[in-house]
Amino acid sequence: MLNMAKTIEVKKCSRCHQEKPIEQFYGEKRSHCQDCEKEQKREYHGGLRGKAAQALQDARKARRKVEAETGESIKDDLTLPQVALALSSGECAYCLQDIPISERSLDHITPMRYGGSNTFDNVICSCKSCNSGKSDLPAVLFMIQSCDSWANKRLIDRVASRSNQTFYEAFEMLTESVKTYFQKQAEEAKAQAEGGV
Repeated sequence: MLNMAKTIEVKKCSRCHQEKPIEQFYGEKRSHCQDCEKEQKREYHGGLRGKAAQALQDARKARRKVEAETGESIKDDLTLPQVALALSSGECAYCLQDIPISERSLDHITPMRYGGSNTFDNVICSCKSCNSGKSDLPAVLFMIQSCDSWANKRLIDRVASRSNQTFYEAFEMLTESVKTYFQKQAEEAKAQAEGGV
């Protein structure tokens, strides 16, 4: 019995249209060479959709971590289109600087550790510098320490419009997160003091 299988030694990439040895493809059935597939991945991850997909994955990972540490369930209905919309603003919500896609990050206005949810009305686009500086502080507390009053007003307006609230209702909600933050900080300090006695 003769083996009729034909061994393919070279193949033409459907993207760069070059003939290349089959070893330069991830498999015989793949239509793009390895170089073109790597380039596509770089383009995807460098664009808004790729950045949003990564940000959503990171947010869900952070939610699971906080839930494991606190034992509390966190609301999570954030979607990829919502993350892409939040990141599409191109302006940091805190310092109001225009930021390139590669420097945009998704920030939780009220940290999940202090009662925030992983939902569209609780996320904002920020630069990596502000996001890092804010860390787990509630947005209002960070902004009072680091931002001008115009940036504060714009953030509160965004929160109000996303959550169908008035400016004052949104401000009250944000100040509640500051109270929760200080309450939890005090509880942690008390637990450390009692454990160290």
